[in-house]
Amino acid sequence: KSITNDTLRELLVLKGLIDFYYSPDFDKIQVQSVIEQLYRETKFRENKEIAFNMLQTINQLQPGAKAPDFVANDKTGNEINLSSYKGKHIYLNFFSTESETSQKEMQKIIDLKKKFNDKVTFISVCLDDSVKSYRAYLKANPKQDWVILHQAKNSSAKQAYNIKTLSGFFFINPQMQLIQSPALMPSEGIEYKFNALFKPRRKNTIIGVR
Repeated sequence: KSITNDTLRELLVLKGLIDFYYSPDFDKIQVQSVIEQLYRETKFRENKEIAFNMLQTINQLQPGAKAPDFVANDKTGNEINLSSYKGKHIYLNFFSTESETSQKEMQKIIDLKKKFNDKVTFISVCLDDSVKSYRAYLKANPKQDWVILHQAKNSSAKQAYNIKTLSGFFFINPQMQLIQSPALMPSEGIEYKFNALFKPRRKNTIIGVR
C-alpha cells in the first residue's frame, strides 16, 4: 500500500513539474534539474520511464534543436507537412476558437504578417475537435489570411510540440531549427525579435573603408 502511495505521489510531482516547465512563471533550467534528480533517484521503474520520456520531450524542443515535423489538414481536408515550408523563418502557433486569449493573439498576427510577410511564414494550427467550428472561424475572420490548419485526428502537431493548453508559440529558422521555444506571443513583443533579426545592415559610408 505504501509503495502504491509513493508511486502516485511521484507521478503527481512529475505532472506538476512538466506543467511548471511550460509555464512562464517558472525557471525552465531549475525545473528540468528537478526532473533529472527524480529520474536518477526514483525506485519505481514506471516513474523512471516517465521522467526519461519527459526529459526527451523537453530536450527535443530546446532552442537549437530540430523543429518537429507534423501533418495537419487545411480547410479542404488536404494534409500539409510543416517541413514543406522549410527555407523561410516560420512563426508557428496553436490556438482554439474556444479560447478568447488565443483568439486575441490571432488578431495581433494580422499586423505582424503585413509587416514581415516577405521574411516570415505564419502558420497557425487550430486545436478544436470540430472541423465545423474551424471552418466557421476561417469564414468569420477573412483578414487572417495566412496558413491556418486544423489539428485533425490524423495530426501529430499537438503531440509533437507538447501542447498542454489552448495555445502555444514557436519560432523556427529556415533550416527547421527552433530559435525560440516557446516563442514570445505577439502581445509579449515577438515583433521586437523580428525587428532585431531582420534589421537592414548598414552600409559603411566612410571613404576608403569597405
